[in-house]
Amino acid sequence: VGEDLQKVHAVELQILKDVADFCEKRGLRYFLSSGTLLGAVRHKGFIPWDDDIDISMPRRDFDRFLTISHELSENYICQATQLEPEYPLPIVKVRKKDIAVTAASLILFAIILTGVISGAINFRFYPEISHAQTTAVSVITYIAYGLLTFLPAAIETEEEIKWKYLKSKI
Repeated sequence: VGEDLQKVHAVELQILKDVADFCEKRGLRYFLSSGTLLGAVRHKGFIPWDDDIDISMPRRDFDRFLTISHELSENYICQATQLEPEYPLPIVKVRKKDIAVTAASLILFAIILTGVISGAINFRFYPEISHAQTTAVSVITYIAYGLLTFLPAAIETEEEIKWKYLKSKI
């Protein structure tokens, strides 16, 4: 199993533990199914190439889960057509969310948009950078652009650090 898939499995295992804890505290019945059940029995963990977790519930518990899914940890979001009519899949997903990254991205984007709309920056100066304006607004906007550009690398670095820590605990 490649290191990337090991990372996925580690995150999925934590999600499974959190969802199981959530269900048990509320008296909801659930069970592993499909590839997750097969992996637990045959591989004593994950099927090496599997990249999701399959949980099933009796209808009554499932309906209740959907009505209280907003009580899941603030780290997760539950997606289902019953909760979001525009959600395109016929399955329910519980996935991690990262509010801080979303908020930072939106703030940086708003700063950049403000700079572009106000005319403080112009991305059409390439290759002659001497045409770029140097004002406080343009400097702040270019810094925001640089931060937004490097945000994926920062997130990847953070995930690598988390993975190394998590791997040391497995």
